Amino acid sequence: MVQTAQITVPGLKVAVPLKADALPRGLVPPDGPAGEPVIELRIEGAPTTIVARINGKNYRKMLKTVAEHGADSVVIVLQGNLRPGSTPGTLTLESAGFQVNVKAPTAGAQPPVLPVPGNGQ
Repeated sequence: MVQTAQITVPGLKVAVPLKADALPRGLVPPDGPAGEPVIELRIEGAPTTIVARINGKNYRKMLKTVAEHGADSVVIVLQGNLRPGSTPGTLTLESAGFQVNVKAPTAGAQPPVLPVPGNGQ
């Protein structure tokens, strides 16, 4: 027989890897106030919706990094605190934000050529 114990916690810290091409580009304006856009996450095969209210500036910065390095050259992780949502069947990802890491180039690969500011490009 398997012993079971129950521990009540206020939430869970989660990290969700996302593909760059899955993220909407028009969620925040390129200039001006970025606001707090909302992303709804759905787990495949489950009816649960996870609502993540994110910092618009963080989202804009993440998109800029993807544009500079290319979607295949970055690893994107959405992080936050998973808590019960305000309506049944939903969860909320509080303090949600993106972490973007640029992958190290593979051996023999040429690094991307980026324009140098003030170089007329």
